[in-house]
Amino acid sequence: MEFQPFVVGIFHLGILSFFLILGKIIRVKLGGC
Repeated sequence: MEFQPFVVGIFHLGILSFFLILGKIIRVKLGGC
């Protein structure tokens, strides 16, 4: 139970970075660079 907040924090960090990278890729594709 003590590790729950830690795991959830890492989980959210992973999703956040995933969407950041995904956004960059989409932006580059739409930009046509």
